[in-house]
Amino acid sequence: MKKLRTSFMLLALTLLFGVLGYHLLEGMTLFDAFYMTMITISTVGFQEVHPLSVKGKILTLLLISTGIMIGAYTIGTLLRMFLEGEIRKTFGRRKLEKKISVLMNHYIVCGYGRIGSLVCKELQRHRKNFVVIENSIGSIERMESDGVLYIPADATTDETLLQAGIMKAAGIVTALGSDADNVFITLTAKGLRPDIFILARSSNDSNEKKLERAGATRVVSPYLIGGKRMAQVLIRPTVVDFIDIAMMESHL
Repeated sequence: MKKLRTSFMLLALTLLFGVLGYHLLEGMTLFDAFYMTMITISTVGFQEVHPLSVKGKILTLLLISTGIMIGAYTIGTLLRMFLEGEIRKTFGRRKLEKKISVLMNHYIVCGYGRIGSLVCKELQRHRKNFVVIENSIGSIERMESDGVLYIPADATTDETLLQAGIMKAAGIVTALGSDADNVFITLTAKGLRPDIFILARSSNDSNEKKLERAGATRVVSPYLIGGKRMAQVLIRPTVVDFIDIAMMESHL
C-alpha cells in the first residue's frame, strides 16, 4: 500500500507540475493547462490546445516520459500486490492441506459456531489433534485467527470427509446448528466408515432418536445440558461448586 500511495503522490505532483508549466510558459488557462497535462501524461495524443513554443515542447516531452514511468511503476506495483497475495494464499492453503494429510487418530469437528468452537478449545486444552470443516466466511476468519486446522468446504460431502482424513480419524463431531445437516453428516460418515465414533449435536430433543438411527454413537443436546446445569445451581449450589472444583483439580 505504501508503494501504491507513492505512485499516486508522484502522479499528483506531475499533474501539478504540468498545469503550472503550461499556465506559466504557454499562458494557458488553468483548465486548458489541466487538459493539456492529462492528454500528455496519458499519451492519448489529442490535438494541442494551441501551437507550443520550444519550452512548451520540452515540458511536453518531460510529461510524456514521466507519465510513462509512473504508469509502469503503478501497474507493476498493482500486479506485485495481486500476485504476492494470491501466492501467499495458495501456499498457505497447501501448507494447511499438508498438515491435515498427516493427521492420525485425530478428531473431525463439523462446524465452528458457538458449540463447535468450544469443542475445539477443549480438544486444544487436552492436546488432541483435530481438523474443522466449516465454509462460513466469518468462521473461517475466526479459525485463522485461532490457528485452527480447517477445510473450507461442505461437511456433508464424501470428498470433504475423506479430505479431513475420516479413514484415520478417532472420531467425528457434528456440531452444526441444523439437526438435518447433522443427520446427513452422520449418514455420510457411517457410509464411508461404519466403525467411526460419532458425537452428534441435537438442537431439538425430538431429533435425538433420528440421529441415533442415522448412526450417531452419542447424541448431546447443549440446551438440555445447560438447562439441567442451571437448575442444579439453583437447587444444590454447594454440590455443583464442589464438582466444579474437583473437575478443575483433575485438569491440573
